[in-house]
Amino acid sequence: MQWAPSSLNDLEVPGGVIRGFVGVGQSISRIHDDAARLLTPQLWQRLHGQPQEPLGMSPGDVIEKLLDPYDVEDLIYVWLQVAGGYVALPRSRQRDTPAHEFPMLDRTTGRRGIVQVKTGNVPVDLEQLRRAAGDHTDVFAYATSNRYEGDRDGVRIIRTADLVEFIEQHPLVIPPRVRTWLGPDPGLTSLKRT
Repeated sequence: MQWAPSSLNDLEVPGGVIRGFVGVGQSISRIHDDAARLLTPQLWQRLHGQPQEPLGMSPGDVIEKLLDPYDVEDLIYVWLQVAGGYVALPRSRQRDTPAHEFPMLDRTTGRRGIVQVKTGNVPVDLEQLRRAAGDHTDVFAYATSNRYEGDRDGVRIIRTADLVEFIEQHPLVIPPRVRTWLGPDPGLTSLKRT
């Protein structure tokens, strides 16, 4: 067995690896995420000072396959605040609101909004999300798997393409961990800077 001369920091570990250790589990875990397995040889080469070939992943692939759950949530909340005109209320998030992340307020109207974000192969339960919203609430959903269960009526489905367009138009407000995966350093992709 050969050990790398240094370790990886939390910015360099793909979301599929992080998801493999979320919840009750073991110290050693087999990673079943194809993107994380694709990235492993490149990370090994980087740790050993060897040249790396770009993986050729699109920004959409990076969002859907490499980001960890918190990074995806951060990206969605920045998108909702900058492009959607909402203000996130993170302190309002409670353990008894599993159907959605923290609530938001529309900066112009004061209307309440909620969003549910799911990563990996987990679907968003749109019926449960709508029940949690109640009346007079804007409802958003995003699943990296593009899996949504239930009627989409009254729920704005956030598309990965919406997030990619936002990243291209607003590179300075992208969360740092997300920017790490999308920037030129990992060799994954290059984005048009406007």
